Amino acid sequence: PPARGGGGGGMVGPNGRQMTREEFKEYGAQLREKSNSYKVAKATLASLRAESVVLHRTEQILKGRDRNLEEFLNQQEAKAGVTGYRDAQSKLEAASEQTASVDDMKGQTLDEISEIVKTINQNLEEKKTKLKPLIKELKDVRKQYQECQQDYMDKKQRFDSVAVGLATERSMLETECDDLQNECLQEESRYHYLNCLSQIAAAGLEKVQQEEKWTAGQGRLLPEFQNFQELYQNKIAQQESLSKQLRKQQKKIKENEGGNMYQRSLYADLHRLLSAKVKSRIGGGASIDVLGISGQLTADTVDFGNAQVVRID
Repeated sequence: PPARGGGGGGMVGPNGRQMTREEFKEYGAQLREKSNSYKVAKATLASLRAESVVLHRTEQILKGRDRNLEEFLNQQEAKAGVTGYRDAQSKLEAASEQTASVDDMKGQTLDEISEIVKTINQNLEEKKTKLKPLIKELKDVRKQYQECQQDYMDKKQRFDSVAVGLATERSMLETECDDLQNECLQEESRYHYLNCLSQIAAAGLEKVQQEEKWTAGQGRLLPEFQNFQELYQNKIAQQESLSKQLRKQQKKIKENEGGNMYQRSLYADLHRLLSAKVKSRIGGGASIDVLGISGQLTADTVDFGNAQVVRID
């Protein structure tokens, strides 16, 4: 019999292939046709069996009346030229009975299949009945969905159009804001620059006004100086005097350069001599620098004006 398929309520045919709804209906029609044919054949077989029973009973009665019936029948078969007819008929009857048994089994199978088909059709009808309102509701919901989908697409298209326009406008505004901000920063920098210049000019103007007041005798810059002019003249005089002294010192240094170099060489020789004397006394454990003597020796320094004389004992 056909079996139920594993997916979606389909049926599997005799060849193991999944059947469609149309193929299943056609297969059911064939089964019904075979079932009807089987019923007709079954009725015919039943009448033949009844007749066979009557004939078999008649045969038994005849055998009981004539013990030599078997020999008589063999003689009759020989005369008719059909020897072995009854054996063949017996075999045919046995084969017929076997065939009838097989047909009976097939009939039972067809009945079972027919019942299965009826059950399946009944289940299909019940499910169709249950699904009808759901299908109707699904159609309504699908219609509403399509309407909502169309409305959504229209609104989305309008939104995209407005969004593109707003994005373009925002980009232009951002560019304009950047330009204005840069211009504002430049103007602010220029303002601070001009403000500093203005403060410097105001300070200079105030200084000039104070200078005019002090020159006119309205107050003093310092106790020693009447105004900035006197202060700057005094500073200039000091710098000129200092410059003259420095020129004199420079001239003196240039004039005494030869003697100073000779004195420097003498002092370097003296330094080496004293270092050697110190090393010879303490075994090389002390050192003397250019301006003094360091170590374990006793040294006295005598001040003669601008010169320092070192005396070593």
